[in-house]
Amino acid sequence: MPLSSPRRKLSPFNRKIGARMKELRVLRGLTLTEFGLALGVSFQQVQKYERGLNSVTVEKLLRASQILHVTLDTFWRTSKEECDDMPESGDRGVVALVKAYRGVTNPAIRQKLLEVVRKIAEADALISGK
Repeated sequence: MPLSSPRRKLSPFNRKIGARMKELRVLRGLTLTEFGLALGVSFQQVQKYERGLNSVTVEKLLRASQILHVTLDTFWRTSKEECDDMPESGDRGVVALVKAYRGVTNPAIRQKLLEVVRKIAEADALISGK
């Protein structure tokens, strides 16, 4: 009888934490390698965390929250209302917008850009009745 390793069942909780970790890492513009170095693990380990294959220790999760500038509970909150610091899952526009904003280094221009986007959001809310 051949020896085979049993297929590991992925924990929904680990998958959720990993998916949030990846969303935040991408939003912050960090590569797997950069995030791994900051976290003190290899990029391969980061991939395993993000895919939910390995559990993240509390110590590493706390460090990740510091690196990503979010509260610890951001990794497991579920509703958008509870999680204002998280973009909607899969929203590539948010990621692109954040990356573009991070490319602007002049603080005065950044402030004006933020004001313009807020005005557009206010106008959109008025038009759509939200």
